[in-house]
Amino acid sequence: DTTVFRTCDEDSTAAWAFLVAEELDADLHCQCASGKGIVRNCEGALDLTFDQMFNMTSRNGEVWDHDKWTPQVVMINGGTNDGWGGVSAEEFERGATALINDIRSKYTHAYIIWCYGLMGDPYAGLLKKLFKRMGETDDKLMFVPISVANPKKDYAAAGHPGMKINEKLADTMVSKIKSLKIWEK
Repeated sequence: DTTVFRTCDEDSTAAWAFLVAEELDADLHCQCASGKGIVRNCEGALDLTFDQMFNMTSRNGEVWDHDKWTPQVVMINGGTNDGWGGVSAEEFERGATALINDIRSKYTHAYIIWCYGLMGDPYAGLLKKLFKRMGETDDKLMFVPISVANPKKDYAAAGHPGMKINEKLADTMVSKIKSLKIWEK
Protein backbone atom coordinates (compact mmCIF):
# COMPACT_ATOMS: atom_id res chain seq x y z
CA ASP A 1 0.00 0.00 0.00
CA THR A 2 1.75 3.15 -1.20
CA THR A 3 -0.52 5.50 0.73
CA VAL A 4 0.88 4.41 4.08
CA PHE A 5 4.33 5.52 5.20
CA ARG A 6 6.06 2.83 7.23
CA THR A 7 9.57 3.05 8.58
CA CYS A 8 10.03 -0.65 7.83
CA ASP A 9 9.97 0.30 4.14
CA GLU A 10 12.97 2.62 4.56
CA ASP A 11 16.54 1.67 3.73
CA SER A 12 19.13 4.33 4.44
CA THR A 13 21.59 2.57 2.12
CA ALA A 14 19.27 3.40 -0.79
CA ALA A 15 18.92 7.06 0.19
CA TRP A 16 20.68 9.80 -1.76
CA ALA A 17 23.08 10.85 1.05
CA PHE A 18 24.43 7.30 1.39
CA LEU A 19 24.74 7.00 -2.38
CA VAL A 20 26.69 10.29 -2.51
CA ALA A 21 29.09 9.07 0.17
CA GLU A 22 29.55 5.74 -1.62
CA GLU A 23 30.29 7.42 -4.95
CA LEU A 24 32.81 9.82 -3.37
CA ASP A 25 34.29 7.17 -1.06
CA ALA A 26 33.51 9.52 1.82
CA ASP A 27 32.76 9.00 5.47
CA LEU A 28 29.10 9.63 6.23
CA HIS A 29 27.42 10.91 9.35
CA CYS A 30 23.64 11.25 8.95
CA GLN A 31 21.04 12.82 11.14
CA CYS A 32 17.66 11.94 9.75
CA ALA A 33 14.13 11.72 11.05
CA SER A 34 10.97 11.66 9.00
CA GLY A 35 8.57 14.57 9.35
CA LYS A 36 11.05 16.94 10.99
CA GLY A 37 11.41 20.57 9.99
CA ILE A 38 13.83 23.43 10.28
CA VAL A 39 11.42 25.46 12.45
CA ARG A 40 8.39 23.24 12.91
CA ASN A 41 7.60 19.66 12.00
CA CYS A 42 5.07 18.50 9.39
CA GLU A 43 2.13 18.49 11.76
CA GLY A 44 3.13 21.75 13.45
CA ALA A 45 5.00 20.23 16.40
CA LEU A 46 8.14 21.88 17.75
CA ASP A 47 9.79 18.74 19.12
CA LEU A 48 13.06 17.57 17.58
CA THR A 49 13.61 20.03 14.74
CA PHE A 50 16.73 20.17 12.55
CA ASP A 51 18.58 22.62 14.78
CA GLN A 52 18.04 20.35 17.77
CA MET A 53 19.06 17.21 15.87
CA PHE A 54 22.23 18.88 14.57
CA ASN A 55 23.50 19.18 18.13
CA MET A 56 22.44 15.74 19.42
CA THR A 57 23.93 12.26 19.26
CA SER A 58 20.56 10.57 19.70
CA ARG A 59 16.94 11.30 20.49
CA ASN A 60 17.65 11.14 24.22
CA GLY A 61 19.22 14.61 23.95
CA GLU A 62 22.84 13.68 24.52
CA VAL A 63 24.98 16.53 23.12
CA TRP A 64 27.12 15.82 20.05
CA ASP A 65 30.76 16.84 20.27
CA HIS A 66 31.35 18.57 16.93
CA ASP A 67 35.12 18.46 17.48
CA LYS A 68 35.17 14.65 17.21
CA TRP A 69 34.45 14.62 13.50
CA THR A 70 34.82 17.49 11.04
CA PRO A 71 33.19 17.18 7.63
CA GLN A 72 34.34 18.79 4.41
CA VAL A 73 30.73 19.04 3.25
CA VAL A 74 27.46 19.38 5.14
CA MET A 75 24.40 18.54 3.05
CA ILE A 76 20.94 19.65 4.14
CA ASN A 77 17.66 18.56 2.65
CA GLY A 78 15.15 20.49 4.70
CA GLY A 79 12.13 22.73 4.46
CA THR A 80 9.47 20.38 3.11
CA ASN A 81 8.01 19.58 6.52
CA ASP A 82 8.00 23.25 7.53
CA GLY A 83 5.66 23.90 4.61
CA TRP A 84 3.34 21.17 5.85
CA GLY A 85 3.71 22.57 9.38
CA GLY A 86 2.42 26.00 8.38
CA VAL A 87 5.66 27.93 8.90
CA SER A 88 5.57 31.46 7.49
CA ALA A 89 8.28 32.63 5.10
CA GLU A 90 9.65 34.97 7.77
CA GLU A 91 9.82 32.20 10.39
CA PHE A 92 11.46 29.86 7.92
CA GLU A 93 14.06 32.42 6.88
CA ARG A 94 14.99 33.06 10.52
CA GLY A 95 15.21 29.33 11.21
CA ALA A 96 17.23 28.56 8.07
CA THR A 97 19.61 31.44 8.81
CA ALA A 98 20.08 30.26 12.40
CA LEU A 99 20.73 26.67 11.25
CA ILE A 100 23.31 27.76 8.67
CA ASN A 101 25.00 30.01 11.24
CA ASP A 102 25.05 27.17 13.79
CA ILE A 103 26.59 24.78 11.27
CA ARG A 104 29.13 27.41 10.20
CA SER A 105 30.10 28.09 13.83
CA LYS A 106 30.85 24.37 14.32
CA TYR A 107 32.40 23.65 10.92
CA THR A 108 34.18 26.82 9.85
CA HIS A 109 35.78 25.35 6.70
CA ALA A 110 33.04 23.00 5.47
CA TYR A 111 30.95 23.60 2.39
CA ILE A 112 27.28 23.83 3.32
CA ILE A 113 25.01 22.61 0.53
CA TRP A 114 21.24 22.88 0.91
CA CYS A 115 19.11 20.97 -1.60
CA TYR A 116 15.40 21.58 -1.59
CA GLY A 117 12.22 21.14 -3.57
CA LEU A 118 11.79 17.44 -4.16
CA MET A 119 8.44 17.22 -2.36
CA GLY A 120 7.28 20.80 -2.92
CA ASP A 121 9.11 24.09 -2.93
CA PRO A 122 7.28 26.98 -1.24
CA TYR A 123 10.57 28.30 0.19
CA ALA A 124 12.74 27.86 -2.94
CA GLY A 125 12.85 31.55 -3.84
CA LEU A 126 13.52 32.49 -0.24
CA LEU A 127 16.40 30.01 0.05
CA LYS A 128 17.89 31.17 -3.24
CA LYS A 129 17.90 34.79 -2.00
CA LEU A 130 19.16 33.78 1.45
CA PHE A 131 22.10 31.84 0.00
CA LYS A 132 22.91 34.67 -2.39
CA ARG A 133 22.93 37.19 0.47
CA MET A 134 24.88 34.96 2.88
CA GLY A 135 27.21 33.98 0.04
CA GLU A 136 28.46 37.56 -0.15
CA THR A 137 30.50 36.89 2.99
CA ASP A 138 30.75 33.09 2.89
CA ASP A 139 31.99 31.48 -0.33
CA LYS A 140 31.34 27.96 0.92
CA LEU A 141 27.55 28.03 0.69
CA MET A 142 25.52 26.47 -2.11
CA PHE A 143 21.79 26.20 -2.71
CA VAL A 144 20.67 23.42 -5.05
CA PRO A 145 17.02 23.63 -6.12
CA ILE A 146 15.56 20.21 -6.87
CA SER A 147 12.59 19.78 -9.20
CA VAL A 148 9.45 18.17 -7.92
CA ALA A 149 9.29 14.70 -9.44
CA ASN A 150 6.32 13.01 -11.06
CA PRO A 151 4.20 11.68 -8.17
CA LYS A 152 2.67 8.88 -10.24
CA LYS A 153 5.92 7.23 -11.24
CA ASP A 154 8.74 8.58 -9.09
CA TYR A 155 7.42 8.38 -5.56
CA ALA A 156 7.16 5.49 -3.15
CA ALA A 157 5.09 5.29 0.04
CA ALA A 158 2.92 8.25 1.04
CA GLY A 159 4.51 10.67 -1.39
CA HIS A 160 8.09 10.05 -0.29
CA PRO A 161 10.82 9.75 -2.93
CA GLY A 162 11.47 6.31 -4.36
CA MET A 163 14.78 4.75 -5.33
CA LYS A 164 14.93 6.35 -8.79
CA ILE A 165 14.57 9.82 -7.28
CA ASN A 166 17.23 9.08 -4.67
CA GLU A 167 19.61 7.92 -7.40
CA LYS A 168 18.92 11.05 -9.48
CA LEU A 169 19.41 13.34 -6.49
CA ALA A 170 22.62 11.51 -5.57
CA ASP A 171 23.95 12.08 -9.11
CA THR A 172 23.11 15.78 -8.84
CA MET A 173 24.78 16.16 -5.46
CA VAL A 174 27.88 14.21 -6.49
CA SER A 175 28.24 16.52 -9.49
CA LYS A 176 27.87 19.60 -7.28
CA ILE A 177 30.43 18.33 -4.76
CA LYS A 178 32.88 17.35 -7.48
CA SER A 179 32.58 20.86 -8.92
CA LEU A 180 34.05 22.18 -5.65
CA LYS A 181 37.34 20.46 -6.53
CA ILE A 182 37.80 19.22 -2.96
CA TRP A 183 36.98 15.61 -3.67
CA GLU A 184 39.30 13.52 -5.72
CA LYS A 185 38.67 9.81 -5.87
